[in-house]
Amino acid sequence: MRYPEWTHSESCESDRIVVDGKTSPGDRAGGPWRFLKRRVLSAQFFLLIFIAGMALALSVDVWMTVSQGRGMCTTLSCEVVGEYVRWGELALTQAGAVFFLLLWLLAFFAGRYRTSFLWPMFAMALLGALAFDGALLGFQFMGLGERCQLCIAIGLGLFLILLQYGLARKSVAVVLLGLSIWTSGFAANTILKLDPIPPRLEQTSFLEWPEGGDPWTEYPSFHLFVSLHCGHCAKVLGNLSVNDLGDFPWSFHIMDNKPRDLSRIAHFLASNATMENPFLAILEMEMGDEPPKTRINPAKDERISRAKDYFRFSGYRGVPMLMVDLDRFSRVTLVGATAILAYLENEGLLTQTLDWGQRPPTDGGQGSEPVNLTSGAGS
Repeated sequence: MRYPEWTHSESCESDRIVVDGKTSPGDRAGGPWRFLKRRVLSAQFFLLIFIAGMALALSVDVWMTVSQGRGMCTTLSCEVVGEYVRWGELALTQAGAVFFLLLWLLAFFAGRYRTSFLWPMFAMALLGALAFDGALLGFQFMGLGERCQLCIAIGLGLFLILLQYGLARKSVAVVLLGLSIWTSGFAANTILKLDPIPPRLEQTSFLEWPEGGDPWTEYPSFHLFVSLHCGHCAKVLGNLSVNDLGDFPWSFHIMDNKPRDLSRIAHFLASNATMENPFLAILEMEMGDEPPKTRINPAKDERISRAKDYFRFSGYRGVPMLMVDLDRFSRVTLVGATAILAYLENEGLLTQTLDWGQRPPTDGGQGSEPVNLTSGAGS
């Protein structure tokens, strides 16, 4: 009796059991499992899945941004980081989606064709992405003090791809190399002082009222920070709109610079009613219907962006906020509807007040505490 012997066929890359020169039928029964184990459950297959998932996620974010005006990350931190990208947040996300698509193609063809240059090209691209991500996250954490959730998710995805690549190539060295490159990019921003110079307050106003007044040299002067997506701001604006406050110079600073918001602001600035009662005009802009799309003056757009920078780097976190310059050296800062209205009433500037208790805020919230801009509200 002859015992079965194992032979290997290079042409089909599968093991066969041969008894007396004939293939055992049991091998055909085990074929699907062998294919599943070698192809579907392989490290290279999961590598392709992870890369495809990253490309798909970024593509969805691009689609949401283009169609809805807002991507998957809705926090203020994501908007802040996007403002520091030279070509804009959308362009960065589009570049990321294209990168992961190209990375997927490299991994696919490297596994399919036995060439000597595809896997090294894949490794160089992946290591470059890790260096870029480490520098970007380091700037956010150390320079801006912000936490962009989408950027953190991309970083975690790159680490998963790196680990899976190490499994597929059976290389611990490449995993350690990738970790060291990412850490070096992140650490470089730890030892550098990256705090930008914040703009001056007078560089951040998009409207000054009344005409002929100068809120930067006349005292007392008032500087109001509001958002178009803040019910507490609406409460302050509503109460200010029914009082005569034109005896003092005011400057207005807004915290919204999305395209839809800028279109509203452009209509607001072009309205004849704005200079008659800017408080009421801003309130109507906030609660009115969507106006036709209009391009805002680039200088005003720049001032609105500077207002957000000034607000953030000065350490403020919520709107509405009112600054009262009593003289050149004395300033009172009030945050929240309750504090603002109480101060103005105590100073005798509010002779009329509105019962705002039954009026639904535009952001769906209640009360009069300041909106926390770090959580995405009011942005």
